[in-house]
Amino acid sequence: KLKSYHENLHFVFTEYQGSNITHWDFSNDLENDGSETPAKRLNRNILLIADADIEGKGERAESLKKALGEAFYLLEYKEIENFIPFDILIDTAKARWGTFTQRADCDIDKFSNIKESSFRKRDVGIGKVLERNVVKAERLERNFYSDKSGTIKDKVKFCHTAISLMNKSDDWKLTPELTSLCETVWDFIESHNL
Repeated sequence: KLKSYHENLHFVFTEYQGSNITHWDFSNDLENDGSETPAKRLNRNILLIADADIEGKGERAESLKKALGEAFYLLEYKEIENFIPFDILIDTAKARWGTFTQRADCDIDKFSNIKESSFRKRDVGIGKVLERNVVKAERLERNFYSDKSGTIKDKVKFCHTAISLMNKSDDWKLTPELTSLCETVWDFIESHNL
C-alpha cells in the first residue's frame, strides 16, 4: 500500500543537525520577524523526530511539543543511531576502526564485552559506549568514536558503513523501537495523503 506514495510528492524527508533546529519556527504564528524559517509555510504537515538529548537544551523540547503536539516525536534514546541493531552497531564500529589513524598500540578487543543494553540509554550516546571500550596507547588523548557530548563522531561515515553492512546481509532485523518509529512515520504519511 505504501508503494503508491512517492518522496517529494506525498512526503518529504529533511534532516536537521543538533542546534540547527533553532533556525526553524514550527509554530502556527503567521507573524515572524525573519530570524527563523517558518517551517509550516513550507509544509503544514510536519512530523518532527528529535533525539532525546534535545531535552537538555533549555525549553526546546517543550516548545516543540507545544507547537507540534502529537506531530513531535521525542526519541527515547540519546541519538537515533542508538536504534541501529546491536550486531550492526558493533560490526560498523569494527569496520570503522580500520579507517582511523593513530591506532598503534590501541585495540578494540573489549568490544566483544559490550552488552546490548549499553546502547539503550536515554543519556548515553553510542560514541561514549564504544570509546570506553577502546584500549588506547599510553598518553593518547584522541577519541576515535565519541564526540564531546558522547554521541557518535563522524555520524555520516558511521551510518554509511552501517547501511553498507546491512545491504550485504539479510541476517538482521529492525529493533522493535525502530519498527515502531517506522510505523509512526508511515502512519503519518498515510494520514496526510487520504
